[in-house]
Amino acid sequence: MPLPAAAGPGHRYRYLEEARSRRVLGPEAIRKVDAGGMYAGVSTLPQQLREGLALGEKAFRPVTAGRILALGMGASGTVGDLLASWCGDRLPVVPVRDYRLPRGAGRGDFALAISFSGDTEETLAAFHEALDAGCPAAAVTTGGRLQALCHEKGVPCAVVPRTVQARAGLGLLLGPVAALLGQRFVAELRGAAAELEAQGASLVPGVDPPVNKAKTLAAAMQGHTVGLLADAPHMAVARRWAAQLHENAKVLAWASELPEADHNEIVAWAEDPGAFLPILLRGPDETPELRRRLDLTAELLAERRPLISVELAGPTHLARLLGGVQLADFASLYLAVLRGIDPTPQQAIDELKRRLRRK
Repeated sequence: MPLPAAAGPGHRYRYLEEARSRRVLGPEAIRKVDAGGMYAGVSTLPQQLREGLALGEKAFRPVTAGRILALGMGASGTVGDLLASWCGDRLPVVPVRDYRLPRGAGRGDFALAISFSGDTEETLAAFHEALDAGCPAAAVTTGGRLQALCHEKGVPCAVVPRTVQARAGLGLLLGPVAALLGQRFVAELRGAAAELEAQGASLVPGVDPPVNKAKTLAAAMQGHTVGLLADAPHMAVARRWAAQLHENAKVLAWASELPEADHNEIVAWAEDPGAFLPILLRGPDETPELRRRLDLTAELLAERRPLISVELAGPTHLARLLGGVQLADFASLYLAVLRGIDPTPQQAIDELKRRLRRK
């Protein structure tokens, strides 16, 4: 996974000094900051995928509907993004982040509700609508009202353990869904889990830069507002990356899709003097015309500001997607440590939910 820490004029790269990395991002430093135990979830994505798959194989049979409506918000909504990219042309998947279903949804659609808590009000509202419309359905959750609703309606439900924070439990939520997609997808998920273990060995706290790409990224991102740039097949990773920076590192970030961003956002990248850092996500399956465009985009931006280009690695599209997710998860954790912030608390979200519960 080639990764320059920061590129500027002349494409000079700089890396976090190894001695400083051991002091600031070593295991002991992480334990002091990570009071909520976020590292335990971030570091177990491959195991979560296998555990989730086992639960899904007990709960589900392969789906036969025309398209899947993946209902979910936040980290649970990331599952829908990953599914849409993973399945591609093989099976239409429509992520739904709303209280309502898309216009025209009905009996020919399969409604998949994904809610870690089981109490996400938008997901529950859309799921009720889907059931009322006669959609075949299934759910993945740790419990809550979603599990109760599935029990009441006789809807298959994979109940996963609530052993980590929702945003650190992506594997538990995605793993069961592979069982709904069929054996070809199950095999791809197993292969991706093995690839993640291989890639993750270099991301742990005991490994220093430049070998540890997550630490290199954290050092480069520190003090910058990050903009993730990706083409459509990799936007799920870009959105996940931005969300993890929001919740774990408590910093603003955003994700933009190429080539559309080349028709507007590129102007600001070239001319805004602010401390913004573009991170460009690349993959081996880019079309020739898109690869040329992205190469030239990177070249133009690197002439004006630091730039990071991440080549997502892996033998399959799913492995590359999840490898990018794993890298983003570790990098956001390390950035939180560099900032001296416990990555687990999400006070603003908790306060908003408290106010929404008021009558």
